[in-house]
Amino acid sequence: MANYRAQLRDLQQKAYQKNHLENLAAELEKEYEDLKQKVFLYEAQMNQEQADVDKLEGRSLSAFFAGLRGNKEERLDKERQEARAARVKYDMALLERNQVEDQLRRTREELADLETIPAQREAILDQWAQAVKAVGGAAGKAVLDLEEKRAWYEGQRREISEAVAAGQEALTHADGILDSLNSADGWATMDVFGGGLLSSVFKYDAIDQAQAKVEGLQLALRRFRTELVDVSVDADLNFTMDGTTQFFDVFLDNICTDFRVMDEINKSQERVWQVKKEIQSLQEHLTQQDSQHQADLEQLDRDLEELLLNMEQDT
Repeated sequence: MANYRAQLRDLQQKAYQKNHLENLAAELEKEYEDLKQKVFLYEAQMNQEQADVDKLEGRSLSAFFAGLRGNKEERLDKERQEARAARVKYDMALLERNQVEDQLRRTREELADLETIPAQREAILDQWAQAVKAVGGAAGKAVLDLEEKRAWYEGQRREISEAVAAGQEALTHADGILDSLNSADGWATMDVFGGGLLSSVFKYDAIDQAQAKVEGLQLALRRFRTELVDVSVDADLNFTMDGTTQFFDVFLDNICTDFRVMDEINKSQERVWQVKKEIQSLQEHLTQQDSQHQADLEQLDRDLEELLLNMEQDT
């Protein structure tokens, strides 16, 4: 019977892995379709914004009349800024779509390798059930029930471990963004009080660094959300920061604009902190859930040992 039990435990773990991959594939398929639509939309927006820039840079009527009104450079700066923002949104959506597509492909390949697991598990269960009947039906059924429960708890602990790791990765990205935003906040404060060109340059460099790190946080949050599905935890985690707008106060030296930039930095800091607090709260919940599963597993081990000893005495 020990051999049957070992084979069944191995197949049960593979069955839970298969179930996990099926849930993951379904989630990835929905995400992939959403991202395909996003890429399509953002590409159209990007092309339109670039067309507006090209018109003002060329010899179009809009460029001619803008020149007559004397606001051509101002409009051109604005259009370039919008074109850059549209390009960033498109690039990020395209990267996310490609990441999801690659993960979906690998998930389907893993599922293909586990396709026969249910049939194998059913065969082992049938063989063991036949062997257990010779010993005692009631006791044999109890052993099977306990093994089923144990495999479930072990599978849940593994999924929780993966979710916690994904959450920690997201926290690391959030901390990186906060470091850059804190630096930008410091330079922005100096800028408001007359820091000059150098403080403005450092401020926008820090803002750009924060924006570059947002991409990593978005991907980490997507992975965290996916892992939470397997442990039945719902989370609406999302964060975007439009750091592409730089307001051009380096050149305008406008104190009102300086205050506006500082306000945007502070708002972004608050948003990252909110995301971080939510991740930490979910991590605490996962840790508590894991501790409970561990206690349940220990109790199942005691129950199984007692049952097997009783079967041994009866035989």
